[in-house]
Amino acid sequence: MKKKFVRKHKEETIRPVVFAGGENIRQYSNSYYYKTHFTYWSTWHDEILNYLGGNEKRLKRAFEETIANMKEMKRYLNEPKNGELNILILEMEGIYQKLMSRSMRSEDTSLRSKLERIERNVNSAFFYDKVEEYLISDEVDIANI
Repeated sequence: MKKKFVRKHKEETIRPVVFAGGENIRQYSNSYYYKTHFTYWSTWHDEILNYLGGNEKRLKRAFEETIANMKEMKRYLNEPKNGELNILILEMEGIYQKLMSRSMRSEDTSLRSKLERIERNVNSAFFYDKVEEYLISDEVDIANI
């Protein structure tokens, strides 16, 4: 007999939700994912404004996360809003390239004003209530799977 009780490790079983046709489906709706990425974008964009002129590694990470979350937001939008967001993504990528290649910090004020303008545009035009009708539908046509 053992002197000490040792608990056996449980084997984790991960079962994805599956359609009759064998396709995996997502666990949450498109609106949930859009809201989540919008919140992440907002947080990381605030971090960019806080780190501007400071730690380069943190600034780089904040830019990468911001752009990635904007691209994820774009995945859930239909064409008219999709194109508008794509323009802002390209502008953010341009600012990121300019910031990483610069040698002087004198441009920080102009970059800050551009970043604040992008933040106002995204907050006003891409808040969930404004884009709710442009979200891609969650319905799946089982006949075409």
